[in-house]
Amino acid sequence: MKISVPGLVAKKTATGTRYYWTPSPTLSKAGWKSQALGRDIEAAIAAAKKRNEEVANWRTGGAKPRAIAKFVARATVDHVIAQYKADGYPRVKKGGRFGDDRFIGENTRIEYDSKLKAISAWAGSEPIAAITPDNVAVFRDALLVPKKGVVRLTTAHGTLRVLRTLCAYAKSKKFIETNPALDFDLPAPPPRQQVASPEARAALLAAADDAGEPNMALAMLLGWKIGQREGDLLRTLQTQYVEIPSYKLDAEVFASLAAMAPDGRVMGIRLRQGKTRVWIEVPVVADERTRIEAAIERARAVGIATLLYDERDNKTWTSGDNKERRSRAMYFQRRFAELRQSAADKAKRDGLAELSADLLDLQFRDFRRTCVVVLGELGLADQLIAAITGHSLDETKRILEVYMPRTTGMAARAIMMSAERDARNAKRKDAGA
Repeated sequence: MKISVPGLVAKKTATGTRYYWTPSPTLSKAGWKSQALGRDIEAAIAAAKKRNEEVANWRTGGAKPRAIAKFVARATVDHVIAQYKADGYPRVKKGGRFGDDRFIGENTRIEYDSKLKAISAWAGSEPIAAITPDNVAVFRDALLVPKKGVVRLTTAHGTLRVLRTLCAYAKSKKFIETNPALDFDLPAPPPRQQVASPEARAALLAAADDAGEPNMALAMLLGWKIGQREGDLLRTLQTQYVEIPSYKLDAEVFASLAAMAPDGRVMGIRLRQGKTRVWIEVPVVADERTRIEAAIERARAVGIATLLYDERDNKTWTSGDNKERRSRAMYFQRRFAELRQSAADKAKRDGLAELSADLLDLQFRDFRRTCVVVLGELGLADQLIAAITGHSLDETKRILEVYMPRTTGMAARAIMMSAERDARNAKRKDAGA
């Protein structure tokens, strides 16, 4: 008897012919499994037809077995999202051109996943070629509807930027001819300008030390001393605390740093930034070196290989599992928030209301900006700041306006340097006369 039911196959075994429903490679990839249908041909045909009806229902977005992935039709928004993720989240270059030579960083992927989820909820089953600028405008307006009385402008702008990136990717893959989200007519929200003042930094360190959490104090100290991203700091290994050889530094600089060290060794942290993938070695001196070496000793005592760790539970702040890593990063943020609140409460009790408010407005990510501002106030050139933070020089020049807002300290230093220069010039003129 010839079998003409899709997926139904007969296999001869030692005990006779048995029937099976077997999925195609595409169905198998989506999670459909082979199904044994017994020896009775009529019953097998009925069961195979029933399974094919389930597949047909699944293809139209209907109910499906729990283990089966959601059906994604080709060239829909969801299909392009899946392809974009499978290709490693490639970046869009400046000017809207798409290039797959660079990829977004791991932490940025978490943010992108959240925005892509919102985009999928909006138009996941729609053909991406059917999305028009007018559709994007409607989506923009929906994102700007107040939630609990608050317009989430940053979230709305970020979601539309990710949509623009996704459409640029779709254009590069020939799914669409033009990018409907190229100009979504929503100005970027103003960048954060928060900078931790010297008083705020001292208050946060004191709060961590008073709480018996020196490792959290070290995390904050490194944040504003060497200006690395939170994720890069949390996964730093103890083996990345290294001695910097003299040949890597100018003789004068090496001698000066060595003179600051109790043992004459120039120590630093070797980091490969998660976003730029640039290896950098940043010297550490004074309090940060003391705290680093004490942290390493404590971590080794409990069998931890990272420099920073959760000292309450004696485990790392990072993980090889993506979900667990997000969870631990969230707990790190909560721990910082507790210390920030403690420092703010103490400042308020001490009658320092302005300092208390400034503390409550700080986020851990602001320490990276703080580092750049402090270095900028010292008058360091762009390339020196870039060498510490790990940015390329061009990128440093582009983002200084974001990371280094103009401050009273910078204005004061400019006046001081100008006055000192004028005094030197006047002294030369007097000497020449």
